[in-house]
Amino acid sequence: MLKAAGRGFAFAILGLSVGSALAITQSGEQKDMRLVGHSNLQFRGAYQPNVILYPDRKTTMAFIGLHSGQNLPGPLPNPLNGNKLEENGTMIIDITDPKHPVETFHIPVPVAGGQAQMARMCLGSDLPRGISGKVYLLRNIQGNTAQMSGLENFDVGRPTAATRERPPLDG
Repeated sequence: MLKAAGRGFAFAILGLSVGSALAITQSGEQKDMRLVGHSNLQFRGAYQPNVILYPDRKTTMAFIGLHSGQNLPGPLPNPLNGNKLEENGTMIIDITDPKHPVETFHIPVPVAGGQAQMARMCLGSDLPRGISGKVYLLRNIQGNTAQMSGLENFDVGRPTAATRERPPLDG
C-alpha cells in the first residue's frame, strides 16, 4: 500500500499541473524525485490531489480538487463527456501506471462558477457502517452566498461512474 501511495504521491506532486505535456521539464532542483507521468487536467486549476489504493489492491486512483480563479475560466469542455461544458469540480485519474495516467471521470460542481478544491476518500471497510468493497469521496462545493455551498458524498467504487450518495449538506 505504501508503494502505491508513494507512486501516487510522486505523480501528484510532479505530474499535476496546468499546461502542455510538451512544456514539462525538470528543473534539476529535485532530490530523490523524477517526473514519471503527466495529466493536463483538461487545463483546469488543481488544488489538492489525494491518492487511494482501491479494495482490489491493484488499482490506484488520484482525486484532484479543481478550483476557479481569474486566470482559470470555467465552464470548460470535458472530453470525457462529449466536450460538454462543465464547471470545475473533482477529477478522477487512474494512476495505477504512473507513466500513463488516465483521466477516468470529472464530477462538476452543481453551481455556476463554483469549485470543489477539497477531496477526501476512504474505503467502505474503514467506516463503522460502511460497505466493504465500496470507496467513498467527500468533497466540498463552494459557490457565492446566493448559491449552494457545503459537502457532497459520492460512491466512487466505479471511478468511471461516480454516484452521489445523498444530497449535499447545507453549510
